Amino acid sequence: MVWGNHKLNMKKYIMILLFVFVLTLSSCKIKDMDLKYDDEDFITSNFHQTVYVGVVESRDKVSFRSFSGSELIGTIFSNDRATITIDREITEGRFKVVMVTDSDEIIELNDGTFDYHATEGTVRIKVIGDGARGWYKIKIE
Repeated sequence: MVWGNHKLNMKKYIMILLFVFVLTLSSCKIKDMDLKYDDEDFITSNFHQTVYVGVVESRDKVSFRSFSGSELIGTIFSNDRATITIDREITEGRFKVVMVTDSDEIIELNDGTFDYHATEGTVRIKVIGDGARGWYKIKIE
């Protein structure tokens, strides 16, 4: 009987170690991405590195306990017109919505609704986070 309890205790110990290891690795990744919040090369790149913790996505809203990195939300192609609606509530950390042009110009977007005409090439709408907590809604029509 003692041997059976020993196996159970060993399994618990291994599970705890595995959990701590995974938590440590994810913390390192989040920390690394937090440093890139203001990095123009990171923001304009086509490589998107994102870590969400405690994320809940619905049809039009994304809520999260922590968000770090860069995520592409949508693309407006050359000569297209779009209406962009942005709403967000961030209670912790840093968070921004940006438009990246073909010439790698970064334009930070505020909450609200506005019309955009992509006259000179394709633009990308992205969210950038640095340990952000809260929610956002972005609609591109």
